[in-house]
Amino acid sequence: MPKNLIIFDIDGTVANSEKQHTDSINYGFEKTECHEVNRNWNSYAHVTDFHVYSKIFEVNHKRKATLDDIDHFQYHVIKRLNELPTIEEIPGAVNFIQKVWDSEKWDLAFATGSLYETALKKLGDPGIKYKAGIVIASNRIESREGLIIAAEEAAKRLFQVNNYDRILSCGDALWDVKTAKSLNLPLLGVGLDHKDQLLEAGVKNHIDNWLDLSIDDLDTFLN
Repeated sequence: MPKNLIIFDIDGTVANSEKQHTDSINYGFEKTECHEVNRNWNSYAHVTDFHVYSKIFEVNHKRKATLDDIDHFQYHVIKRLNELPTIEEIPGAVNFIQKVWDSEKWDLAFATGSLYETALKKLGDPGIKYKAGIVIASNRIESREGLIIAAEEAAKRLFQVNNYDRILSCGDALWDVKTAKSLNLPLLGVGLDHKDQLLEAGVKNHIDNWLDLSIDDLDTFLN
């Protein structure tokens, strides 16, 4: 049987974590003495914590960030995230993702612009089922295109698939639209916070949440 792959973004797509994410990265900026911060995320070439923090670090410290600097930032971000209220699911996400796990037709992976330890926290708090090998975060990957490509390869390894028939990307923001177009992938827009922007950007398929969605519905989003 041909297999398809669904790749989930995390913040705002399956986890209602945007406020906690913003709070925790701001804490990370402060603790790593990055006081001059451009928060117009769409102005960056890549909207990932790796890329954004690297650029902010360079402005503030007058040198390029190392991988150790990224890890130091992550240490403070996850420390703050663990102090904040428990992260909840986007309604229906836990049950729907379990349906994907149970499906014979679909495999799954997660690709997030946030950092790895924070990604696991955002999935773990609401009880979203995952395996660590298919959670791809931006600690060492700068672009969102790179995250999607790495997520596909991780899914192939875990599920022992040579190639996927179709790949569906899911996201909640304009950078997800840009990434899907760049990779020529269909996109399922998710959530209410950026719904108008997604529709204005030409997203054809959008859901407010994951409630009442069936596995068979995914086929309609591949066109």
